[in-house]
Order: sequence, then structure tokens, then C-alpha cells
Amino acid sequence: MTESNPENPHANPPGPVPSRRRLLAFRAVVLVAILAVGWVGGELLLALLHLEPTYVAPELHPGRLPARIALDRELLFRFVPRSRNDLNNLGYRDRDFGAKPAGRRRVLMVGDSFVMGVSTTTHETIPRRLETFLGSPWEVFNMGVYGDGPDQTLLRLKRDGLKLAPDQVILGLFPANDFGDLMKNLLLEPAPGGGVRRTGNDILSRELPRSRVAMHLRHLLTPHYMDPAREQSIFQALMGDAYLSLEMQPAPLREHLTALMREILAEFRRLADEHGFRFAVVVIPPVQAFGEDPRAVKDPVPPEQAVSNDPVVLELCAELGIDALYLLEALAAEGGAELYDPIDVHLNAAGSRVAAQAIQARFFADATSPPPTSSP
Repeated sequence: MTESNPENPHANPPGPVPSRRRLLAFRAVVLVAILAVGWVGGELLLALLHLEPTYVAPELHPGRLPARIALDRELLFRFVPRSRNDLNNLGYRDRDFGAKPAGRRRVLMVGDSFVMGVSTTTHETIPRRLETFLGSPWEVFNMGVYGDGPDQTLLRLKRDGLKLAPDQVILGLFPANDFGDLMKNLLLEPAPGGGVRRTGNDILSRELPRSRVAMHLRHLLTPHYMDPAREQSIFQALMGDAYLSLEMQPAPLREHLTALMREILAEFRRLADEHGFRFAVVVIPPVQAFGEDPRAVKDPVPPEQAVSNDPVVLELCAELGIDALYLLEALAAEGGAELYDPIDVHLNAAGSRVAAQAIQARFFADATSPPPTSSP
């Protein structure tokens, strides 16, 4: 047996020495593994923090400070909290939302730009006017979002609204373009056994790159998160609203959109039963309902087509046993088209006051602090 000789290293030659190529390959594999772990970790962190591409939101009124919106794979988009001085901790146009104090009665008003109040100051929105009319112990939170369809509103209520423990939820609908929102969003569809389910075919599912890390890395190096043409397409689809008259659509599409609206309203009603709050709908007519020349409106639509969806929603509410208020009569009695802003044809300050008065009288007749008879 040969004994080792530590003083003569050549007597015991070492094992095989890795070639330089193998060493480089090993180091490359280790580097790739580290990068892969870092990439996956980055994806998980960005998903956990809901960090998605953000953009400056379009502003309807010149001179008003712009807000920022963030893409949202569940809701399509949301306003970035506090990105404007009238946006709160959750990105809604109101004071901060928090736990409900003991003894308070809480109302959530949800919907689109009419509820958000894009043509008014924060203190002139329908929810804020209603809160003033109701007085203590009522508080009314504004959860309206510009550009939302009823599908997005339902999902926002589930994600943000239910944890606020509402006593009442009031859904503001603008049927003139709400059905168009359902068609372009492609967020929900009627489920075979009733209710609604995700389609998996909305514009973000189709167009947004799966890798959040790649988008943010690109944004660090360029002004864009993705191809500019794709960005523009997504942005226009999310923020664009267009009137859609059901009676002008092919029968299959008309029936599909009507069934989807029915199931969305039924889901609101189911949530109300499950969580113990009252649910009601307010239907807002377009300015064309009062004979306004459609050439003065940014989306010229004949008056008979602009209002043709309103009865459909009212009939669905009646079928489902949902208390619904149509604002046509109340607005007509106080000036009709004069209650709409001439720039964007949303309700102006006077229109919001009239709407809040009608809501108070219909849904809160037993509440204190009746609404004033004149504009402040």
C-alpha cells in the first residue's frame, strides 16, 4: 500500500480539474438561477403590491389637476389613491374611508362618472348633497368612478365596499352607455347556473404582458410600459364611453347584454341579502331626454335611441324586486337640460342637488333633515 507524502504533492496527484469551459457553464447556470429566483420574486412582490402601469387620466374640464389611473387586472383600472387632492386613501373622490363608528348609518353610492361628479366640486356631488340632506347619523360615501360599467362597479363593491359595512348601497346607472360598457369590457358573462363569472377575455387579459417585471424594467428605460400602440389601444378602450342603443343591435347581442345586466343586478341583490344591507338603483337619463339638440353633444345620438335603454333597466329591477328611482320626472320639473353641464353633459351642481333630493325623498323618507327647497 502506498502511503501519502504531504511534503511531496506530486506523489498524490489531485482529482480531475474542471475545464475552463465547464467552470464558465457552471457559473452561468448559477447566475441564471439567481436571476430566475429574483425575477419570480419580483413578480410575486409586484403582484402582492398591485403595482401595475400607471397613466395620467383624461380630464374633462380644462384647468383641473389631472389624476392618475393604474391598470388593474381585476377591475381593469382604478384611480391611484391621493394622486389628486380630492382622491382618498382608496382612490375614490371623497374623504378617507375607514371603520364605521358606533351609531352611524352608512350609505355607499356606487356607479360611474355621474356618481363621481365630474362636472361638480367635491361638495356638490350627489353623494355629498345626499349626506347633507340626511343629516346625523347618516354618512354617504362616494364610490363613483369615471368610465366604470356596472360590471366594474359590482367588482369594486366586492373588493372595497363590503368591508366598509354599509347599511345601504345605491347603484347609479346611466343605461345610455352602460350596456356599451358591458360589451367593450368583456369582464363578466352570465354563468350557466345563474349569476356571473369572469370571461377571461377582457382587454387586459388579452393585451397586457404577463410579466410585471418586464413592464417596469421597460418603463425604467423608456417612457412606456409596453409597445406604445398597444398602450394607446388599452387606454382608449378602458376610458372611452359610447352610447349603445339595445334596440339597434342584432337580437343575439341584445339578448346577451340584457341577460348580463339582469345577472349583475341580481348579484347586487344577492350581496345585499347576504351582507344585510338595503339595495336600490337610481337610473339617470341622458340630456337628450329633454329635447336637447344632439348636435351639441359630443356623441350625437337621436333622443329616442339615447333613452331607449332606460325602460329595459327599470323592467329588470321590477322583475328582480329591486327598488328603483328614475330621475327623469324630478329633473324635468327643475329645468331638464339646464341641469346638465354643456361641456360633458353630466349633471351640474344644480342637477346633483335635484337628484339628491329625489333620492332622499324616495329611499329615506323617514330620515331627518329634509332637503332644502332652494339651491345654496
